Amino acid sequence: MRKYLFSGAVLGALISGIGVVRSTLKGPRNILTIFEWLAWAATMGVAVIAVRNKADAVRVPPTDATQRGASKKSR
Repeated sequence: MRKYLFSGAVLGALISGIGVVRSTLKGPRNILTIFEWLAWAATMGVAVIAVRNKADAVRVPPTDATQRGASKKSR
């Protein structure tokens, strides 16, 4: 959860959501308001997926102990 909260992409999407809320409260409610919310939801989704993909890329798969032993013997 921490990786999502402290990500720059997610923080930027959340901050842009403040502008969407303000424009919804102050402006006219028409089709453009719906498009603003759809764009914000898409931005938020892309940010979350980017953080998840980055976290998956950082993980290193565990190595097999027998492979480590075999590589030491071959040296």
